[in-house]
Amino acid sequence: MINVHGGIGATWEHDAPLFFRRAQLSRRLVGGTDDATDRVAAETLAAATA
Repeated sequence: MINVHGGIGATWEHDAPLFFRRAQLSRRLVGGTDDATDRVAAETLAAATA
């Protein structure tokens, strides 16, 4: 965030820290992109065969 937005990306006056924390929490709760990709692929295949 700091690389993209400069110093404002490290303050609470910008929404960047909020989005970063939300993304980190979602990754921990959902299980990361690998698990999500596997779930989407399984649902797509199940829908295609039904």
